[in-house]
Amino acid sequence: MTNMPAHLTCERIEAQARDGTALPLVMVYDKRFYTDQSAWVMCSRGSEADKEDLAFKAERLSLTDRGFVLAFPMIRGTIIELS
Repeated sequence: MTNMPAHLTCERIEAQARDGTALPLVMVYDKRFYTDQSAWVMCSRGSEADKEDLAFKAERLSLTDRGFVLAFPMIRGTIIELS
């Protein structure tokens, strides 16, 4: 994600599914409000996901400003660059 405000953090992580499968996710959060108890919002259109879905969008800021974590699943090998 590019052109993000400095207070936002973008990390690639692996979450574990119930069956033990590793699920690659990109999480975006505001480091001023993030806690281990922060709620997550999944941002995806399922298998129709596109690189464009990962673009920084200003309308998502209100969620991060309230402590939510935005989660973007890496479906079907979507490649992204974290900067």
